[in-house]
Amino acid sequence: MKIGVFLAIGESWEDFTAKGQANLFLNDKLVPFAKTFASVYVFSYKNEQVIFPYKNIHLIPNKWHLNRYFYALLLPLLHFQYVRRCAILRGMQITGAIPGIVSKYLFRKKIVINYGYNYAQIAAIEGKLIQSLLFRLVKNVLLPLVDAIIVTNPSLLTQIKHLNQKVTLIPNSVDTTLFKPNKSVKKNQIIFIGRLESQKNLFMLIDSVSLIKKGQPALLFIGKGMFKQMLIKHAVKKRVRLRVIDTVTHDLLPNYIRQSLIFVLPSLLEGHPKALIEAMSCGASVIGTNVEGIRDVITDGHDGLLSELNPTALARQIQVLLKQSKLRSKLGSHARNTVLKKYDRKKNVGLEIRTLKLVARYA
Repeated sequence: MKIGVFLAIGESWEDFTAKGQANLFLNDKLVPFAKTFASVYVFSYKNEQVIFPYKNIHLIPNKWHLNRYFYALLLPLLHFQYVRRCAILRGMQITGAIPGIVSKYLFRKKIVINYGYNYAQIAAIEGKLIQSLLFRLVKNVLLPLVDAIIVTNPSLLTQIKHLNQKVTLIPNSVDTTLFKPNKSVKKNQIIFIGRLESQKNLFMLIDSVSLIKKGQPALLFIGKGMFKQMLIKHAVKKRVRLRVIDTVTHDLLPNYIRQSLIFVLPSLLEGHPKALIEAMSCGASVIGTNVEGIRDVITDGHDGLLSELNPTALARQIQVLLKQSKLRSKLGSHARNTVLKKYDRKKNVGLEIRTLKLVARYA
């Protein structure tokens, strides 16, 4: 049995490497697939060559350098010799459904995708109104046509159940042997990991820290985005110490998390935030805003703290953790246990593979 993997539209291995996500995708998806299926075909949107550690993982390039939108539609025809060999197709995110559905109608293939977050709502938050409308259209057209959908939190399941009844809840997972606690000396520092975009609400985090006058912690942001320079200028204006690191390879992230006193995710909306559960797996003290996606992960007062969406409330929660080392220790310990119970990679990857094999069996 062979599997084809359609990356999200425009994605490539070069992109994963630039974002520090190549090893994550390899270990979370491709290696488990390689251990289960005879061959794994990964369809890239760039003309590139990659040698994987498993000989049965093959990267199929866009050697024609076609526009990503045209390529998404034409991919099954251009690579029919590979697509036709596959017993099951796995589309990454909603746009991975485009070549998958073309393959379904051309070659009678089964396609499974993941719906990781509310794409239209996040685009709207970021002021991309046309993109938001397109995502709504794509969702309503594509989701009823796929053979199964994997969602990462109960809210997403509720949102799309009316479009397709074949929905499976499988949360994001973490390598708990990599993201684990240790006795690193912690700096008086708050860490955030993610995109530097309006959805992440980072100006509010800077404003919150600026309200802390005694023992004010420094901020460390790891990630890229269009707001980088604006955030740096805002931090200077607010007299907050901010360091921004564009990219850290995934296997080095635990070191930065463990060296920080608190992890904060101040987003306006999330799907099932992987950075948050990775921090929790390291036994970090975490604070998140009380919004969809974050409150699905944090149980307030048990394995983290939730905050309302305003600087004063967030500053108050930060100060609670700064002042109470025993509370930080308790929340961190419970956070680690939550991840081991709900988000361990071996368990959740196994659920995904069972879903793929079940759909393929009824092809």
